Amino acid sequence: MDKFSSNKVRVHSRLLTLMAVIITVGAQISEAGTFKIYLNDSSSSPKPYVLMKGSDVNLINVYDSKITNIIVVNITSEKRVLKIDELPMGQSIQVGFDNVGSYQLIYKISAENFEDIYKRLLIKVVNASSA
Repeated sequence: MDKFSSNKVRVHSRLLTLMAVIITVGAQISEAGTFKIYLNDSSSSPKPYVLMKGSDVNLINVYDSKITNIIVVNITSEKRVLKIDELPMGQSIQVGFDNVGSYQLIYKISAENFEDIYKRLLIKVVNASSA
């Protein structure tokens, strides 16, 4: 088991900084529990990922390079609630969403000989009775 696999972070209204972790993004709707999001070219979608309050998300980097400047912003308050400096290729981190609201996950892909690309994902966290 590598040093990244046991990392777990709860997203609250304060800034959290983590270094050298990878993120994964998965399906569109989740019951409370663990949800996977695979960070790749097809994970960006105009539809939000809908999660139940209290869900954990495994963010998984499936790019051929590291992902950097990963942030989660609460759209309503415009406050950054999570910052991860780097997520290495093939790594993942578990992030918990305890607060109802809409969030934007933004990350940067840097590849040799290419311009940096920023990706955005929408995540909506709802109460169990709202789903």
